[in-house]
Amino acid sequence: ILFSGINGFPALARDLGPTSTVDLLNCYFHAMTDCIFGNHGTLDKFVGDALLAIFGAPVQTENDPDNAMRTAIKMQRELFSLNKERVRKNESPLQVGIGINTGEIVSGRIGSSKRMDYTSIGSAVNLAAQLQDACKEYGADIIA
Repeated sequence: ILFSGINGFPALARDLGPTSTVDLLNCYFHAMTDCIFGNHGTLDKFVGDALLAIFGAPVQTENDPDNAMRTAIKMQRELFSLNKERVRKNESPLQVGIGINTGEIVSGRIGSSKRMDYTSIGSAVNLAAQLQDACKEYGADIIA
């Protein structure tokens, strides 16, 4: 389970305004999604500036934890490239925290009769989100 988010995003979004915020997120998510898919992950969802990726659902492999870690490293490398371009345009670089956890989850179509989404839930997902949040406190890029 990989959960990532942009540190300081609320202030950044206020400074950028709606159109520039959407442009930034689209560019960022495009690069990060490629990292996930390139390492056999499933993109569960975008939540504001955060994303949730699952490795091992719907099909488990013995390499799922390694694939999650490879994805996190690739995401940080892609972020470095994005930030070089942002600095070139006199924009502030982004900092991203990534939390990785392993554990039992429930994945499937969850929702109401009016809207269903494929998603993953469980305490292991919650812990991945908490680890991502802890990156800010500890000044870390990745906590697993």
